[in-house]
Amino acid sequence: TRRNLGWGKDELVLLFLSRLDKKKGLELLFESINRFDLNCTTRLVIVGDGETKYVSDLKEKSLTLNQQNLTVEWVGSVWGEDRWQYFQASDLFCLPTYSENFGIAVLEALYAGTPVLTTDQTPWKEHQDIEGLIISQPNPGSLAEGLQNALSQFSNWTLAERQKLNQWASDNYAWQNLAAEYVTTYDEVMRRHHAT
Repeated sequence: TRRNLGWGKDELVLLFLSRLDKKKGLELLFESINRFDLNCTTRLVIVGDGETKYVSDLKEKSLTLNQQNLTVEWVGSVWGEDRWQYFQASDLFCLPTYSENFGIAVLEALYAGTPVLTTDQTPWKEHQDIEGLIISQPNPGSLAEGLQNALSQFSNWTLAERQKLNQWASDNYAWQNLAAEYVTTYDEVMRRHHAT
């Protein structure tokens, strides 16, 4: 899959896949990357689109990334099944968001077995003890620390570790598993209602 995308086998690939919007915090990711030296060939892949002027501003800000061995790749929008190859082939999914109701892209990355760096402004902070999920605050210092931790922990992740992360996501969020919980909850609500 990496070869199909034109990515090197030995590159460290950071993925941002989301709508390009101020609340998603891509500028924070740029600032956090600038706070330390990437010690390996790294590719930051940005998948998504947004308002033309804002995207143009982001591309200009990406030029301030002062890493010698960093390539920034702007892909644009990718929908449907095609997006899965990006999740599966990357080493770390980054969603440095200021605000998120759920963060479906985080779940998609976990389903792909790809470790995630996101913020405590998502519901995913409840699962910060899961190996493969790093939760930071939405500021450059905290994200830089989270990114460094992620790179040291996940840069050499094995297939078995990725499968374990996928299994956790499936066990906790697959619809067939959630449906039974919904039924139990509704049954309990109905019992309480009839008891009053």
